[in-house]
Amino acid sequence: MKRLFSFAVVIVALAFAAVSLAAAPGHRVSARLSTRVEVPKPVHTAKRARGVFTARYVVHAKDVKLVWSLWFAHLTGRATAATLSMGKPGLIGTPVTVLCKPCKSGKGATSLLQKATAVPLRAGQLYVTVYTSRNPAGELRGQILAKR
Repeated sequence: MKRLFSFAVVIVALAFAAVSLAAAPGHRVSARLSTRVEVPKPVHTAKRARGVFTARYVVHAKDVKLVWSLWFAHLTGRATAATLSMGKPGLIGTPVTVLCKPCKSGKGATSLLQKATAVPLRAGQLYVTVYTSRNPAGELRGQILAKR
């Protein structure tokens, strides 16, 4: 019963975010987060740990406005932070910004990024990492891909 309730909460949150992001102007991007693609591999893992990142961004004259939401479940502990980094799949990249610290599932906010991040964002060269105290190098990771 508890699993069914948590699943229903995640589905409702995803539906709400999809509707709110669909109304916003700009380009849509998203990422599916998992432990399988985290680099380096997490030391402690929860088999069912997963997450979803969705966002819309608008390129302005001097910056990029990113309106995002982040959901995750079944981590090995509380999420201590989530970051946006630049890098190709399978490689450790360079940090772009901290999305939240500490983080709660269902969190959303607006981040202003340097205008130079617009091209890598569109090209799928940015990724999201969620950190926990048991996995301070990262527990979940997902490459951000443009939605068409």
